[in-house]
Amino acid sequence: MTAFRFDESVPLPPGAIVTAALGTSGAPYTDKEVGKAVKIIGDSNYGSVANNDALEGVVTSVEPGTVKGGISLGGVQRWLPGMRLTVRNNAATALVINDFVKCTAQAAVGTANAGAITPIPLIQKGDGTERFAWRVVSLLGSNGAQNTEVLVEAVSTTAGAS
Repeated sequence: MTAFRFDESVPLPPGAIVTAALGTSGAPYTDKEVGKAVKIIGDSNYGSVANNDALEGVVTSVEPGTVKGGISLGGVQRWLPGMRLTVRNNAATALVINDFVKCTAQAAVGTANAGAITPIPLIQKGDGTERFAWRVVSLLGSNGAQNTEVLVEAVSTTAGAS
């Protein structure tokens, strides 16, 4: 019998991907940033997350040229309830179904995150207080251990900012 698993939400709902400034003028984004988790860092500007930050969005593209005095331009798939993403557990604590997740630091600007097919966000177990909450909905055939991929879904919570 064939195993059934959830998959990523396709097609994406309108407004799921937005055009935004990416990073800072001192560290231009390239295609190696595609698949990395990002957060709002300024006016119309997403940038790198730090360890324990909420997953606000994922870089989907980096376009040629710059905006706002030398800042890269590209697409960001942002958090919307019901959205699903494949992510990699980057921490020693194994994930299980219904665990909330938050970011670990992504690879440095100019270095791609590891991923089976394409680079994907690096995450760890959260506590459900993340402002942009994501919950594990499938272990994708793994045991949820460090360096395994899982599927998470954006969920609405009443939590405060992270």
